[in-house]
Amino acid sequence: MPEQGKAPQASVVIATRDRMRSLDRLFGALERQAHEGVEFEVVLVDDGSRDGTAETASRFAARKICPLRYIRLEASRGPAVARNHGWRAARAPIIAFTDDDCLPESGWLASGLAAFSDGIGVVQGRTQAQPGAEGYGEHFSRTMEAREEDGHYPTCNIFYRREALERAGGFDETFRRACGEDTDLAWRVKALDYQSRFSANALVFHEVRPPSFRIFLRERRRFADQILLVKRHPQLRKFYYRRYFYQRSHVHAIATLGLIAVATTVASPAAAMLPVVWLDRFRHTTLSGSWPHRLLVAAQLLVGDLWELVVFCYCSIHYRSILI
Repeated sequence: MPEQGKAPQASVVIATRDRMRSLDRLFGALERQAHEGVEFEVVLVDDGSRDGTAETASRFAARKICPLRYIRLEASRGPAVARNHGWRAARAPIIAFTDDDCLPESGWLASGLAAFSDGIGVVQGRTQAQPGAEGYGEHFSRTMEAREEDGHYPTCNIFYRREALERAGGFDETFRRACGEDTDLAWRVKALDYQSRFSANALVFHEVRPPSFRIFLRERRRFADQILLVKRHPQLRKFYYRRYFYQRSHVHAIATLGLIAVATTVASPAAAMLPVVWLDRFRHTTLSGSWPHRLLVAAQLLVGDLWELVVFCYCSIHYRSILI
């Protein structure tokens, strides 16, 4: 624990909302970091939670293993706003961001700090799915993994110089959802002539959310905010399929729509082409289980792609930039 009045080496900033159970596990992981020689504080920004987040934070603070600064926003204003409140209230020269569904592994803070040198403004750590998690790798489950620096910089595991955040102005609060605001910030920092570095030893395990087709569909609007990201950073188009497609399966979905339209207006030869699209879908999608199950999942994937197309087309018009 840093001495009273003395600035810590790092400030760990966490934005949270209605995730008290995950938050309790994260606090346990951070307490283990406190015994590894790094002096740090925790800055928790509660983005309008309605569960027991405040009580969970109070229990952590009462243990006095590392200092906690708790900031509550009465109404949810999104992760960009919450994280800006967090780093601006922090006292350390290095700001480490992680999320409430993550567990930093032993040595996380020490490794992240050791990766900084002259000219380095941002250090990205390694993120892996929680080992042995149920549902990992299944369709419609969700997690986050980053095993190398690939041009995306998720806040589940990233470190910034405070001066770099100040010069860049922090997170762009135009991004209302948790998608794209983190990568946008990193590229703006790099545009200020700061360099980036990847630290494989700064490891965080990310929670795996169980498969849910309903949640998958609900979250498509959030992911469509990547259109705003590529509008502001056109160089990121190289990470998408043919630069203008969010993913390859969207091309298959468009082809399916076209063949269905032809089949309903022409004759059976066109309808006979429909299985070709389905076979193509199977070739590029890992499906297992019985044929009825595989057909159901394939149908859900197609519905998901079609819904994504609708959302991405709408947002392409809204942001006046094409990514479908």
